[in-house]
Amino acid sequence: MLLYIITKKYNYRKEHFIMERTKKNLFQKAVSFLLVAALVFSTLVVGTQQTVSAADVSLKPSGGVVTISDENCSYLTQDYTWIKYKSKADGYLWLKFSSNSQVMPYVAGEVQLYDKNKNTYLSELIAYDTRSTTASETSECYGVKKNTVYYIRVNSVGGVKITAKFNKVNDKSGTKKSKALNLRKGKNTNGLITTANKKSHWYKFTTTKPSKFTFNITPYLTGPIDITLSGTGVKTNTFRLQTGLWGKKDGFSPTGKVRAGTYYVQIKPASKICNGYYKVSWK
Repeated sequence: MLLYIITKKYNYRKEHFIMERTKKNLFQKAVSFLLVAALVFSTLVVGTQQTVSAADVSLKPSGGVVTISDENCSYLTQDYTWIKYKSKADGYLWLKFSSNSQVMPYVAGEVQLYDKNKNTYLSELIAYDTRSTTASETSECYGVKKNTVYYIRVNSVGGVKITAKFNKVNDKSGTKKSKALNLRKGKNTNGLITTANKKSHWYKFTTTKPSKFTFNITPYLTGPIDITLSGTGVKTNTFRLQTGLWGKKDGFSPTGKVRAGTYYVQIKPASKICNGYYKVSWK
């Protein structure tokens, strides 16, 4: 029964993710068309359009703010803006996109994380839309490794302001089942997946009497993860959590009460471009 419920939930998530991505892509094209038209009109009114080469910019280890003007956006320069970043510790870099356009009240574009040579991407390509009130459409989160150089490639249609903040994470999860981190009931624990770490993350919790329980996870990840639940009262099952649930809390529960005992959760990146952080808890 648990396998049926998990499979049914996964199929729903997969279909929902595909529909949302399709709608998002169509909406993004419409938004981009309007912004391009406005930018072209603006440059014709102001004067002759000039092509400005986009230069590399850098962030401090703690983060900072990068502003791209309408004149320096990718549409007009026909180039990307590359943001250099070197982390000071293991943790995650949170990016927030807001409008910096003098033409439109909102802007749109795409962002992706690359290695120090700018030739290998380390995350999915995601679209941002500053008109949206949904965090997944105005933010991105990268799991970064200490003393590692990264480049963030920004494709912008219109001026955009990028606010970056670094947060250190001391991930205490076990790398194998025998070293699983014990989770306290009702307390959130942060997990970190960096670009250099594709190992499993192990957690455990114990119930002292037959009862129902829910394992919760909130992902801020650039790729999918595989989650395996095992223990005394359940059949071991693995299911995939897609990136369409970015920033959304999701819970997984066996059907009905299960026997008292210790339960284990294994979280593993399902792709090479999965990084970021997540929150887990149980109740």
